[in-house]
Amino acid sequence: MDNNEELQKKIDELSSKLDKITTEFNEFKNNIDPYNLLNDSLDVLSKSTINQTVRADILSGSITWNPGSLDDGVGETSSSITVTDAKLGDFVWVSAPYDLQDITATGYVQADDTVEIRLQNESTATVDLASGVWKVLVFKQKYEN
Repeated sequence: MDNNEELQKKIDELSSKLDKITTEFNEFKNNIDPYNLLNDSLDVLSKSTINQTVRADILSGSITWNPGSLDDGVGETSSSITVTDAKLGDFVWVSAPYDLQDITATGYVQADDTVEIRLQNESTATVDLASGVWKVLVFKQKYEN
């Protein structure tokens, strides 16, 4: 066997190994559940010095809302969004359906099973947001020792 044939054989072997690795990686990637990945990440990141782990379960809700025109310094609160099992103390993330134009949006659990979104305009201008579907994620806190 000459050098070219040996080199081609090595290239073929490496190519076959690369194909196998690529296939295995794609199978792994396609089986990842983003919610479990997030929860696993929260488990790792939330270790504290008192050996308490915080694990979050994720709940969701949405509302179609057309906020009124907000002058500078004015805010508005959404109608209640029902999120079953949400409790005071849970974290809330808000997803707006468009650019907020420097308005802040804060989500919070107002009461058991009830989330609200508060908008506050501190932009120095009047802002009139359109109607859209607002989404919330609620991260339930479970403390494990």
